[in-house]
Amino acid sequence: MAAGRAEHTDSATRGTGMKTTFPSVTLEGGLFAPDLFEQLLSSAEDRSASFGLDSRMNLVEHISGVYMETRALWKRFQDRMENLPPEDAGTSLTSHPEHRACYECLLNFSNQSEAEQLNRHRIKEFLMHLSQTSVESVYDGRSPEDHIQNLYALTDSRSELERQFLKVLRDHDFRLPDEAQKKISDPRCVPDFFYRPNVCVFCDGNIHDQPEQRKRDEQIRNALKSAGYRVIVIRHDRNLLEQIRQYPEVFGPSDPRA
Repeated sequence: MAAGRAEHTDSATRGTGMKTTFPSVTLEGGLFAPDLFEQLLSSAEDRSASFGLDSRMNLVEHISGVYMETRALWKRFQDRMENLPPEDAGTSLTSHPEHRACYECLLNFSNQSEAEQLNRHRIKEFLMHLSQTSVESVYDGRSPEDHIQNLYALTDSRSELERQFLKVLRDHDFRLPDEAQKKISDPRCVPDFFYRPNVCVFCDGNIHDQPEQRKRDEQIRNALKSAGYRVIVIRHDRNLLEQIRQYPEVFGPSDPRA
């Protein structure tokens, strides 16, 4: 067998003029009967899905296309090998750190046509600059410092717990609330802090331990949950940092250096 597009006439079919055509294969001699390849050719289209291809795709044509592309890539590789200096054995052609791209970083089978444009060294300066930068949240156009001062101004003047809560958030680089004393119409209430889109945070001082207040709190918070809000209660008699760390999906992870 040899590569190419096969048209073969053997001794059994030469007199009748019968031929068999199969991409990338040339039949020589009588080892394979022409009708065997005709059977493979006629049934190949039914097996496209078995190879993870679209069932509408012609398997034989796809194989032929991949084969021709692979030959072109091999020719390109051979050309590059021929242009190497005599002292270079070519063993580092695809992985040497000084090369612009290799198969351990950027190159792969699908981007061979763009291989000459790939250069991993171009991003070094950008990455070095990026490593020296920091990311800081912006709250409705305000810096974190301006935002937390705004939150402090909106807290209940009678609640030291609310201010302590904000201080722990800031000191440990947690996410700050989007709003303070947000008014909710249904059910009618005012959570101490609010995280968009639907998290209500209540800072319960000792007044919330009174039976009647506890009952009202439970009614309102159950109504909030039924309306699709999430309710988080911060207690005055428990460690604030430990309570905050129970909700990393809301407050985010703390700064390990804090």
